[in-house]
Amino acid sequence: MHVEGEVLEVRQSKSRPEQGLVKVGTNSLNQDGGFVQISVGNVVVPRRSASSGEPQHDISQRSEA
Repeated sequence: MHVEGEVLEVRQSKSRPEQGLVKVGTNSLNQDGGFVQISVGNVVVPRRSASSGEPQHDISQRSEA
């Protein structure tokens, strides 16, 4: 099996400016090169500050639900 992935879109969250949204596409192919699964998903990620390159907030302090 072979898996291919690519970033389709990156944008800032409108309601939470400290976060961004990344749209990713993933294709899984069988041994003959035929598509087995095609998926598109969104991932929420922390944004970096423009000046330091560091995340705008520390996600390690976030509690798990």
